[in-house]
Amino acid sequence: METIDNAPEKGANKIFVWMNRGEDALLVTCLVVMVVLAFFNIIARNFGGGGIAWADKVLINLVLWVAMLGGAIASKSNDHIKIDIVSPFVPAQYHKYFNVFTQFFAGIVTAILCYEAYQLVATIEYPEHREFIPHIQTWMPMAIMPFGFALMSIRFFRFSIEAGIKIFKGRDAI
Repeated sequence: METIDNAPEKGANKIFVWMNRGEDALLVTCLVVMVVLAFFNIIARNFGGGGIAWADKVLINLVLWVAMLGGAIASKSNDHIKIDIVSPFVPAQYHKYFNVFTQFFAGIVTAILCYEAYQLVATIEYPEHREFIPHIQTWMPMAIMPFGFALMSIRFFRFSIEAGIKIFKGRDAI
């Protein structure tokens, strides 16, 4: 199956290519910030008499960002963790149909998770107006959850549709 990364850059594919590049850059930035911040926090603790006051909060939230971006990136190339307990019992000639169903089902599950994450951020965290660190409210770093689940959901639905079209056209969809 052609992944989003190696698809020709035209129309909607061009949007996906730029989205993928942005995701990759954001993930690398988060990882670099995590390493640098943890390093300076350790130096400050050992030689400065105390650490950076807000560093632990930022590092915890960066782990959330890395996890969500990592999941989204894994889903773009269909390299994510799959719980596959049914396909060994499905005859081989039906695997392509089962693939369409599982991709679609994963899209539904991640869409529900996106909605619930949005509800968490929008109805619980946003109205509280609590500060995460000075000048940044708690909902801001949590906004990655609905965003990450939305990316995953879009990709699962896209893979399901592409596989369904290949089956309809008579090409192999696995």
